[in-house]
Order: sequence, then C-alpha cells, then structure tokens
Amino acid sequence: MDMTSEIPPLPDYPERIITFIDLLGFSRDVMMIERRPGLLLSIDAVLSAIIRCKRDLDAQRAIGNLEFDGRMTQFSDSLVMSYRIEKGAFGRAISHAAFLGNVCIRRGYLPRGIIMTGKLVHDDRLYGRGLIDAYNAERNDIVQPRIAIGSGVLEEVRKEFAEAGQIGRAANLTRNRGTGDFVHILGSDWPFLKTMAAKGDTGVTEMFDEIRQMLPLRYANAEDEKQRSKIEWMSAYVNDTIDEQKLPEEWKIPSLRLDRISRS
Repeated sequence: MDMTSEIPPLPDYPERIITFIDLLGFSRDVMMIERRPGLLLSIDAVLSAIIRCKRDLDAQRAIGNLEFDGRMTQFSDSLVMSYRIEKGAFGRAISHAAFLGNVCIRRGYLPRGIIMTGKLVHDDRLYGRGLIDAYNAERNDIVQPRIAIGSGVLEEVRKEFAEAGQIGRAANLTRNRGTGDFVHILGSDWPFLKTMAAKGDTGVTEMFDEIRQMLPLRYANAEDEKQRSKIEWMSAYVNDTIDEQKLPEEWKIPSLRLDRISRS
C-alpha cells in the first residue's frame, strides 16, 4: 500500500502584515468586577465595538464585497488583524490600526501594539511565528500606549504613498516621540474620519471629550508608578495633538503630574 498518497499537502504559511494590539487596563478591570460592577459597562462597550468591527469585516467577505484579504481575531484583551501583502495593504493596515485605536481609547482603554510582518496562518485558525514575534515585541519592547510601526512596514507605507503621488503623507499619519514610530491614532487625515465627515458627523469633539474624562479617572485608579507613567505619556500625546491641530485649549487633559511627563 502506498502511504505517501494519503499525506495531505502542507497548509499555506504565507508572510502577512500583522497588527497585534493589547488593551491596557482591561485585565485589571476584569479582576475588579466583583468590587466595582460598573466596570462591566466599559468592558462590554469596548468588546461590543470590536465585535461589530469583526462582524462587519466577515460579512463583507462572505458576500464578496471585500477587496482585500484582511482577517481579524479577538481573544480576551488582545486583537489581531492581518493582511495579505499586496498593493495598498500597508497603508490599509495602519489606517485600520488607527480606527481600532480610536475604538479602544474612546471606551476607556489605552491601546498598545505593533504592526510588523511575519509568517502567519489566519483564517478559522490563528498561529505562526509572526504572531509569537508580534506578541513578544508588544510585551517586551513597547512600553508606552502606542501602536508601534516596524521600520520595514513604515518604509513600505512611504513607498505606497509615493507610488500614489502622495509623497510625505505618511508624516501626517505617524508620530515619533523619541522611542520609535507609531500610528498617530488622533491624527486628522484618516480615511475613516473623512467618511464620517461626509455623513455629517466628525466625532472629533466627542472623542476628545471622552478622552479628557477617561484619562484622569484611569490615573486616579492606577496601582503603581508604571501604570501612571503610561497615562502621563498618553496625556502628553493628546495635548500635543490638540496644539498641533489648533483645537480648543479646553479640550486638553487636566494636569495629572505634567511636570513629570517624559517623552521617552
């Protein structure tokens, strides 16, 4: 009997763009539900919003309306999105990361993650060296609540924009506060903001209002200096963005310990 004929072909194990995001503060909130049942509201709000994003993506794929190969998986406080490497995929990855960052921060959670490339199987299954590398990078290399952009990814983003005649546009969508490039989730040049504006709803006022209320509460409930430093970093980033976009001064985060904020 020829047993070799029964060996199935190896599954495809391609190089994909991987976005891994962790929701800072989520696990702590879950552990405190019994003492503070009101936390169920914020937990349910952020998870419901993320689930809607995944449902919309899957529904568009199911009816053949998705023009790109993008996948999304959520487990506990972690989000994974991945994309087949093709024309426009790198710019799409940072745009979707910005949208998810907005979704998280508006519901009380600071997003921390990374966009990189790596080997990954992502369909009904999710595994691969790329996922492990992204997880380790987020845990070990990224301190601040930012969605870091791998150097190779940023180079590809710039190349895509240049080919589209938009040289320099990446500068509007990314920032670097001394510890590496990251997605400018509060930037004003994202396609999803333009789509909202076209429908008569910019959402900008509400977004900054929600952030201004959330960060001081997170700071007051922080358990240690490590947690407080992350919130201070985000507060400085928010306030710098308000200055950059010439938004009203009253939108700024009230003083936490601004004299101790470090951009490192």
